[in-house]
Amino acid sequence: MTQVAKPEGTESGIMIRPDGKISFPLVGEVTAAGLTTSQFTDLITKVLREYVNEPKVTVNVVKFRTTRVYALGEVVRPGMYELDKNHNLLDAIGIAGGYTQYAAKKLVFVLRNGKTEQPLKINLLRLLKEGDMSQNVPLGEGDVVYITSSGKLDFARDILPFIYGAYYIGQTKN
Repeated sequence: MTQVAKPEGTESGIMIRPDGKISFPLVGEVTAAGLTTSQFTDLITKVLREYVNEPKVTVNVVKFRTTRVYALGEVVRPGMYELDKNHNLLDAIGIAGGYTQYAAKKLVFVLRNGKTEQPLKINLLRLLKEGDMSQNVPLGEGDVVYITSSGKLDFARDILPFIYGAYYIGQTKN
């Protein structure tokens, strides 16, 4: 019978910190960034051999790191979102509920976090209608997706309230 011990205080294993390292009992800090699961398993096994006879180590990826992005402008639910696995434009728009009826789909901007150059200009219609996957750009931590407004007027939203207002003002004068 083999006993598997989890490090004390962990429920489902060990998380890799943003600096790419873990803290492991007996071993201390170990760099995991850039290693495959088998390479990381070999590394932990090698280091544990100094303390444990024939250590049995298994490394599984439970959850990939999320990337926080902002979806703003003409999306159904503007805000900050965490994307798992894929981190691209369509994922950000999709998690924000899609674009609104007032979205200018030919004029979408991606602002890169920490970059001062011009934002990327994306034509979402080319992606959706023509399948131009070059428009489905990958997103990084803190990037902002901004869908501009088409500027179209909606009769019920933009004009009708003024007509009702004018009608009621006219009724109060009588």
